[in-house]
Amino acid sequence: TIKPQLEALVREGYTLRALNVPPSDRSSWETLVARLAALLRAALRDPDVQGSKVTLLGESFSGTLMLRLAVVAPELVDRMVLINPATSFNESYGGEPPGKCLVTPGKPLYEFAQDILLPLMTEQSNLAPEVRDSDMLSPIDYVPADTAAWRLSLLRAGPVDASLLERVACEVLLLASAEDRLLPSVEETSRLK
Repeated sequence: TIKPQLEALVREGYTLRALNVPPSDRSSWETLVARLAALLRAALRDPDVQGSKVTLLGESFSGTLMLRLAVVAPELVDRMVLINPATSFNESYGGEPPGKCLVTPGKPLYEFAQDILLPLMTEQSNLAPEVRDSDMLSPIDYVPADTAAWRLSLLRAGPVDASLLERVACEVLLLASAEDRLLPSVEETSRLK
C-alpha cells in the first residue's frame, strides 16, 4: 500500500491525484486512456499545478493503462513508475490468465477466494505489524466479480506489444517483485526495458 508514503510525497512538493475507475465502467482501453488524458489536461490547467511535471504511478492493471497513456499523449507524461505491470498477463500460468478461475465460477466462489488468496499472495513476515494486523483488503475486494472479469478481458484482449513500448518517450522506473505470485513481474520488467 502507498498510504504510508503519501505524507512524505506531499512534503516533497508532490500534488497527488488518484484515478478511480468505477466498478460499473466497461470502457475500452481507448476510452479509458482518452478519459485519463482529459483528466490530466484539466488538472494541469489548475494554477496551483500549472507547469508541474507529471509522474504517473501504476500498479498491475493501472501500469498497463499508464503505458498506453504515455504512448497516446506523451506531452502529458514526464515520468512513470510502474509496479508489477500486468503487461505480461497473457504469459502467466502457461497462457491461462490467473484471474480466469476466479471469475468463471461466479460470485460465491469469487468472494470466497479472496479470503484464501490474500495469505497466499503475501509474505506475512515481510509486512509491517500495523499492515499485517489491519483489516487489509485484497485486490479482489476493490471490484465485484463482473468488474474483475471485464478488466481481465481487457488484459487478455489487448497486450502491450513491443511496437507500442518503443513509442514510450518518458523516463520510466520499473519495480518488480521477485515474490509476485500472480505475474512473472521480474521477467516482464526485463522485457519492458
